[in-house]
Amino acid sequence: MPRIEDVWLIIGLLCVAGIVDTIYVLRFTFVPKADVDPEAACRIDDPGHCQTLFQSETAKLVGNIPNSALGFVFYGVVGISGFAYVLGTALPIWWIVLLIAAALGAVAMSVYLFHHLVFVRKTTCVPCFIGQGINVLILVLLGFQVWRYFTILSQQRSLLGQ
Repeated sequence: MPRIEDVWLIIGLLCVAGIVDTIYVLRFTFVPKADVDPEAACRIDDPGHCQTLFQSETAKLVGNIPNSALGFVFYGVVGISGFAYVLGTALPIWWIVLLIAAALGAVAMSVYLFHHLVFVRKTTCVPCFIGQGINVLILVLLGFQVWRYFTILSQQRSLLGQ
């Protein structure tokens, strides 16, 4: 079984990948279609594809904040937490529960956006799918960490006869 520190490191590295993905998406969110190089677009066969997606009504599910900006904050907070643990900072269980709640929100948004992309718009978006996959992996790994925490706690209590 992997060490707890190793799982936190993986979570941190996933967050770095998520930040890179959101930076890529953010450039399409704020730049007018005419100012983006078609060769750098998500789909070469449809140069306006990314700009159309990232400037659509589903690109801002929470108020007027771009989803990618929310992702940037999410990945930043979770990633810093992961690297902090690896460097020796203890994370209280309430903080991990908050991280899981944020990850649940990210996965709920991911499921909605995946459905909208695939079944409503009938299109693909590689950076979208990458972010959605990262969100699911982070949630699974955070859940694994909580499970390990309570397993260790239970073992300690049984050793103490409680």
